[in-house]
Amino acid sequence: MLRRYWLAAALSFVLVACSKPLEPQRMYDSASALTKLTAHVDAAVVYGPSVEGVSDQALLDKAFEDNPTLKPQLGSQTIHLQRGDKGVVLMLCSADGATSLLEDLSCTPGMDKHHWRDEPGRSCTFALSPVACH
Repeated sequence: MLRRYWLAAALSFVLVACSKPLEPQRMYDSASALTKLTAHVDAAVVYGPSVEGVSDQALLDKAFEDNPTLKPQLGSQTIHLQRGDKGVVLMLCSADGATSLLEDLSCTPGMDKHHWRDEPGRSCTFALSPVACH
């Protein structure tokens, strides 16, 4: 009888623990996807043929087209782009566009700003600038 109780308790714990990913892990997964997206957009802006007349959304759409696995990883969040001569900044905001979650500068390794963790509730405005890339 006691063995069945422990088995049921252990099974319940496993089901609850595995049923929904932790928020931090989901954000770290999004950060990984965003850094890959940033590198792709940076390559198009800095090293590709002129993208002067191309909209930010068209650049993002092309990057997702070339890397289709990134879109599901970033979910329905809003992505903003800031361009410079030697780099770009991509910012991931909440789906409603109100809250900044992540921000990545293309000329640095790794994710630059984890707003969701370090500045929860920060408005969706850029803290970084591509001018920093020189």
